[in-house]
Amino acid sequence: VQAPPSNQMRPECSSSRVGSASAAWTRWEMMAYLLRYAGPLLHSDSKTEAERLLPYISLGALRYDQYGFHNPLAEPSRYDMRVRGPLVIDIGCFVGSFAEEVYRFMWHSQRSGSQRQPPSLRYICVEPNPSAFAEMSKRAQEFGWLQRSFCGIPAAVSSGDRLHDSQFVMSEAHGEPKMDAHLLDVGDRHLSEGQSLANVIVLTLDSLFDQQLCGIDRKEHVYLLKIDAEGHDAQVLQGAAKLLAEGRAKYILFEHISSEGAGDLADTLSYLWEHRIGCFLIMDRFLVPVSGGWFHPLYKNTLRGGLVKNVDIFCASPHDEDLPTILDGFITNAHAKQARAIVSQALQCWRQAIPGPGKSVREIYTDLESSAERLLDDPIGQAFFMGDLLVNGYDAEPTASERWRGLRWLWRAAWHARGEHEDTTWFANAVRFELALCYHLGGCSVRPDTRSAVDFYNMIRGRLHYVDHMGQLVHLNITEYHPPCGSDFGRP
Repeated sequence: VQAPPSNQMRPECSSSRVGSASAAWTRWEMMAYLLRYAGPLLHSDSKTEAERLLPYISLGALRYDQYGFHNPLAEPSRYDMRVRGPLVIDIGCFVGSFAEEVYRFMWHSQRSGSQRQPPSLRYICVEPNPSAFAEMSKRAQEFGWLQRSFCGIPAAVSSGDRLHDSQFVMSEAHGEPKMDAHLLDVGDRHLSEGQSLANVIVLTLDSLFDQQLCGIDRKEHVYLLKIDAEGHDAQVLQGAAKLLAEGRAKYILFEHISSEGAGDLADTLSYLWEHRIGCFLIMDRFLVPVSGGWFHPLYKNTLRGGLVKNVDIFCASPHDEDLPTILDGFITNAHAKQARAIVSQALQCWRQAIPGPGKSVREIYTDLESSAERLLDDPIGQAFFMGDLLVNGYDAEPTASERWRGLRWLWRAAWHARGEHEDTTWFANAVRFELALCYHLGGCSVRPDTRSAVDFYNMIRGRLHYVDHMGQLVHLNITEYHPPCGSDFGRP
C-alpha cells in the first residue's frame, strides 16, 4: 500500500486496538484492510446504491415524523425538521426513483384519531431534462406526492461560474430519457446520436435558498441533500458554499463516476473537509472512510488512475448525533469483520481533527432535574426528555457518563410507563421507540441486542406507524445474522 505524504498523518490517530488484542494497527493497515474488500466492488460495473443506506439515514427523521416533538429542556434546535418536518433536496432527481424510496422510508401516515399530527416530509426535486421532469411529475401525481409538500423545479444546478450557460445536453433511447444528461461544456462540439439540446434555467444551491424557491426559508436546514449530476456533482457542491459553511446540511449523498467531465474526488473531499464534513464510500453493508487522511489514490476514478467506475458517497459532520447509529446499523458485512471497528476509529480521528461543540450537556443545560419538574407534571415525560437530552445532546456533546445517565432516565421512563399508562400515553410509546432503536443498533449494550429491541418494538405495535420502516430493518437483522426465534419475531 502506498504510504501517504507525512503531512496527512496525524500521530494521535495513527494506531488503534483493531484486530488482534496484542497489536495495534496503523492507519494505513486499517485502510489496506478496507481496500481489500472494497477494491473488487469498486472495479465492477455495478455499485451499492445509496438507497441501501436510506433506512438508516432516515432514523433521525423517523423520530420526529412519528411524534415530532421539541424537547422543552433544550435550546431551540439546530434543525427546522423538528418544527416543519425534514427537508430533502434531490439534485438530478431524474424520473423520481430515489424520491419513491425516500417517501417509502421517511413518510409515515398518522393513524386515524390521533391528536398529535407529525411534521410533513418536504421534498424538492430539481431536474433539467424536460422528458425526465415530465415523467417525474406524472409519478408525483400518481403516488400522491403533490399532497405531501412535494415541489419540482425544472432547472439545472451548477457552480456560480456556470450561471450564464443555459443549454443542456439530454439523451434519449427509444423515446425514454437516459441518465447521462449534462450542461453543455465549452469543449462540446458535436452531439452524439440520440442527443439533443434544450434551454434550461441554471441555479446554484445557494440561490435556491436566496430566492426562497418552493417556499423554503433562506436559513433553512436540509436533512438530506442528494446529488446525481452525472459526473458534475463537484460543481453542484461548489455552488453550495454558503449552505455548507453555515452547517445547514445534515447528510449529503453524491455520486463519483468515471467520466470525462468528472472532477478529482480528492479535491471534492478536501472541499467538504474544509467545511467540517467527512465522507464514506458506500459498499455492500460496510462503509469506507475517505476524508481527513483516510483517502487512498485507488479511490479515484479509472480515468485518473484509480479503481472506481461508479460509487455513491455518504457525508456528514463527524459530530452528528445520529451518525454512530447509522454506522452501527449499516456496517454488518459478514466478511469484513473489522470494518465497524475501523470506521469507528476513523470517526474518532475526525472528531479529534475537527473540534465539536466542546461543551458537555451539563455545561450548557444546567439544573436539568428542576427544569423538568417545573415544565412537566408527567413523570414519564420528565424522564423521557431528560434521557433524550443527555443521550442526543442537541447543541452539546454528551460525555460517555452523560449518555449512560440518559439511558438510565429512558429506562426510568419505560418503568413508569408500565401499568395504567401502558397503552395510552404518547411519552410511553416514545420512550419505548428510543429504547428499541438503542438495543437494535448497539447503543444500549456491548453489541446489538435484537431480541430486546423486538420486545420494545412489539410493545408499540399499532401505536406508532414505524411498521414499514422498522419492521424491515428488524427482519433484515434477524434473517441475515440471527437464527429464527418464532413466528412473532421481527413482525411489524
